Parts: sequence; C-alpha cells; structure tokens
Amino acid sequence: MKQNPISSVALAVLLIVSRAAFGQSQPPVAVLATTYDPNLKTYGLESDPVNSATGAISSGDAFSGQFYSLAASPNGQFVYVTDPYDGPTGTIYGGSVDSVNGALTPIPGATYSIPGGVNSVGGIGFEATGRFLYASWSAGPNSYALLGAQIDPNTGLLTPLSGFPISVVGAVGRIVSDSAGKYLYASGNSINGACCAVFAWAINSATGALTPTGQIGVGDMYALAADPQGRYLYAATANGLWGFYNDGKLSQVPGSPFYSGSPLTPGYYGVPVYGVTFDGTGSFLYATTGGYVWGFAVPTNGTLTPVPGSPFLCGCEQILGDSSGKYLYASATGALEAFQIDGATGSLTFVNGTWPPPGNLTLIPASGSPSAALQSLEIVDAGGKLAAGSKRQFLLRGAYSDGTHRFLTASATWTSSNPSVVTVADESARHGVATAATPGPVTITATFGGLTATIDLSVE
Repeated sequence: MKQNPISSVALAVLLIVSRAAFGQSQPPVAVLATTYDPNLKTYGLESDPVNSATGAISSGDAFSGQFYSLAASPNGQFVYVTDPYDGPTGTIYGGSVDSVNGALTPIPGATYSIPGGVNSVGGIGFEATGRFLYASWSAGPNSYALLGAQIDPNTGLLTPLSGFPISVVGAVGRIVSDSAGKYLYASGNSINGACCAVFAWAINSATGALTPTGQIGVGDMYALAADPQGRYLYAATANGLWGFYNDGKLSQVPGSPFYSGSPLTPGYYGVPVYGVTFDGTGSFLYATTGGYVWGFAVPTNGTLTPVPGSPFLCGCEQILGDSSGKYLYASATGALEAFQIDGATGSLTFVNGTWPPPGNLTLIPASGSPSAALQSLEIVDAGGKLAAGSKRQFLLRGAYSDGTHRFLTASATWTSSNPSVVTVADESARHGVATAATPGPVTITATFGGLTATIDLSVE
C-alpha cells in the first residue's frame, strides 16, 4: 500500500443517503475510510475497492494526512471532504471517483474556503438527489452555522447557495437527507443549553434553502441513519437507539428510545449505541454497542424485532449498509470489516477485513448500469498553454450507453507525445498529472477500454 501525500482529499462523516432515486441497487465500488496506523502512528485516508460479487474489500490507494469528514455523491461520481487543519478555518475539497476501482482524483478548482471564524468546518452531507451539499461550521465559541453549496453535475465545482451560512443552535456533527430529498437531518451538541439534539429542515428543491421544521433532545449522539424507503430516521446515542418518523417533525416511533439488546427493551437509558445503519432495502436496521452488531427487522410501525443470530460479534462503532442490501461494512477495533447480509433473515456473515483500522466510513456508490457499454472518452481540462515547471491535473470521463458519464482517470493509461516537453504520471494515485519541463507543443493521450482521448497543450 503506497502512501501518497495529498492536500485535496480528506474524510469522515457517516452519510446514509438512499440511491433509490437513481434506480440503482449495486454494491459500492469502494469503501472510503479515515485511518490511523498505531504502529507507524500515522493518519490517512484509504479508498478500498469492493468485489461486487462477494462484497470483499481489498487495500487500495492511501493518502497521508489527518482528515475529518467526507460525503460521496449519490451517483458515485464525486467525493467532498473537509480538512479542518487547512488554514485558519478549514476547506472543503472535491474529488472525482474512478468508476472502475473507486480511486480518487482531486478536481482542480472544486474547493470551498470556509469564511472567517476560529473553529473550522465540521460534518458534511448531501441532499438525496446530489444537487446540494451542506456542511457544518463553527465560527467561534457558541457560534455555529450550516454552509450550503450547489454542485455542477458535469465538473463537480461548488457554488455557494444564496442565504447561507444559516445559524444553528449547536455544533453539527452528522448530516443526512431522507431518500426523497425532502428533509435534511443533523445532529447537534446542544438544545436550549443542554446536550444534545437532532435538528430537521425542509429542503427547497429548487434553491436548496432550508426551513426549520423540528428538533428534539436525545443526549450525546454518534450517528444518524435515514430509511431507504423514506419512512424513518434512527439516531445512535449515548442513551440508546432513538427512532423517528420521516415527517420533518421528529415524531418518535412506538417504543423509542430503544436499548439495542436482546430481548429488546423500550425506554432503556444508559447504554451507548455508537453506530446505526439500514440495509439497502430498508428491511433491516443494524446498531453497534461496542463489541456487537445488533440486527433488527423493521416493521411498518418503526418498532424493532431482533433478527436470527443477533447480536453478531464485532468490535465495531461506525457501520454502513450498502444500497444493494447485500453487504454491511464496519469500522472495527482492528480492521475495516465486511459482512454479507442474508436478504431473507437479516443475519450477518463475516466476509473479510483489511488493515489499518479505520475511523469513520463512507461508501462510494457504483455509477450507472454494469452492462452499459463505453461509447466515448473525453479529457476534462481547459487545455491551452502550460507554464514550464508547473503541473496540471487532468481528468478522464467516459460516456456510456445508459446515458451516464463516469470518471475513469485512475483506470486509464496516460502518455505524452513528447516527454521532454511534458511528462504525464501513470502510477498509483498519481494518474493524469502532467508536469511541464521545457517549452514546446505536446499531445496528452488517455486510453481505456480500447478507446482514446487526446488534448493538445503548449508549454511556454
């Protein structure tokens, strides 16, 4: 596993957004996780490819740095991350995702510098259709806000939304949308001066503007999970598992809050639940209590029934169910772990794990139909002149027969017509980076799937 220093990619909020709106139910292309190696005492970010047939994960490209939060777009094309240590207040960066292996490539210009303040950017999350991105921001002691941006669907560039930032009661850690993109939910660390709360806003589908619709105090909170079927929202807290209807008002389901044990005991406080997620179908809910993953069937009234074999041994905290409903991924004590979900019963079977141990996770969804044919390639860049001694990041995007456009930057082979003028990297985690050496004309070529794309440059 090669470590690659990179300032444009960072990670880590639990984001659960249904892909039902996109009609897709495939396993993820990769699991993205913050990491900490206790042997080397190093922090990083790792994108681990997923075997779509088995759900197994393998170690992928790793980037060095201490990162905080991340969200993957519902169509799997873009990743946005927060780096709270970049400058005095932090920055949001954008990256494109290779649709074949989940590798990340920074998008030039896709940055959002956080305005003045002292405590930087925090959690980050998408509206369900992928048009709007929201991030929490701490402007100072007892001063908190949400930022909003619109995403260009072709380039991934961010444009700040009108009317943002908006003030919120407390620091926001987790941000999720319901599956229809009607409501945005977030975890906050205070409500009327007491810890802690879930907040709800109605999302304006045309502008991305947010209107407050509800809030409720729940205690220290670790994760939020939105139902892929659009019925419920669950919160993992220090005071058990809380269930709500997806009504924007945070009305509780019968028996909430729950103690995620067996037998299920409504109203039991004092047992921390660290992670919570739905499977991709919304039939099952999973929650972690440190040493175990508890599985539940979700009846139509939102109450919970333990699945066969629950609880399942796992020193887990953060967990994510994939949109296909087949697999679950967990941030365990010693590894990133993969489990297979029995579609009939909800029971879990361990698949495999990778080192180093992850912190927070997000799943990078697969893009488009797996049977779609690649029709053409395009190198994404303005082209033109390049100064000697400078570098430029190129992206490669393919057009497919199902109408989707997918990035292929890391899967392509990159070449230069004249390496004495420009060299172009073609190695792990450094695909598509051109370095200008001496003046002159040059053509950059990217090849993938039997097709090629070219771009002409002039070095001065």
